[in-house]
Amino acid sequence: MALMREAEPELVMVTPEAVDGFHWAGSPGGPLFASYHVLATHLSRVLPEGSTVVDLFCGSGRLLTTLLAGRPDLRGVGVDLSSRMLEVAAAGLTEAGVRDRAELVQADAATVDEAVAGPVAAVVTMSALHHCPTSDDLASVMAAVARVRRRDGAAVWLFDLVRPDDEALVERIPRSFELVSHAKLPPAFRTDWKTSLRAGWTVDELAGAASAAGLDVTSTSGDYSQLHRVAAVEPATGPAWEGPARRRARPDLTGAEGSGPGQRPAPRVAPSNLATMLRWMSDVPEYTRPPSASRASRSCSNSLT
Repeated sequence: MALMREAEPELVMVTPEAVDGFHWAGSPGGPLFASYHVLATHLSRVLPEGSTVVDLFCGSGRLLTTLLAGRPDLRGVGVDLSSRMLEVAAAGLTEAGVRDRAELVQADAATVDEAVAGPVAAVVTMSALHHCPTSDDLASVMAAVARVRRRDGAAVWLFDLVRPDDEALVERIPRSFELVSHAKLPPAFRTDWKTSLRAGWTVDELAGAASAAGLDVTSTSGDYSQLHRVAAVEPATGPAWEGPARRRARPDLTGAEGSGPGQRPAPRVAPSNLATMLRWMSDVPEYTRPPSASRASRSCSNSLT
């Protein structure tokens, strides 16, 4: 049975220490790095050429930057309430050379259907819905996402923390990362990680809120790894991924051939945990291999169509 939920103490992350700590977590070697890359490559496989994706609660823009860098035909919209997060996102997008294809919008996620004009091919949230203070707020965000889906036929992908079963896990999860990485987490991020775990939704709570908003949940998953289980998407329908790709095939991570001319084998994870992901990442010379994480950490995903 999960802990009693405690809402995040701050709705919007604005302090320099908190923002910088979160941005660091998505860098090579950080605890969110592998998740950003896997989510970006999976989304790429199903996004039509020239389409637009919305990153809801985009934070410092790590996911959006990764996706746009790997798919030069896409456009992206990042939505967040924090002006400081959006400033960091703008800088990262500029550095990556993709700022001209990205729009950053300061808005409440519950108004995304008003803040972002269509058509939108997909709406995604990455480790963000636990920032909703109450279940009513979560319902409001889901309702807004559902309105975008009805308006544009957008796909929806939800990826977030799962609230641990007890307080001991809340303490152990960040500490386990420090032990295996032989490095201390930034203090602000360690605090944020623990408050986020306490504020997480259970898989049933998240899927229930989506269903109540009229979003048909086609799959849910959650396990004890920093990277949750992700269903493979094949065959590929989107253009070729131009970002870093796995160089060697492994029995448990077989590349799936794309359908278009010049299509490269696209990354596939079906199903996987972080240990498998780390073996895959070790084949990618462009990246610094992220440290492994304890299986005491738990995440969840909900895919909707």
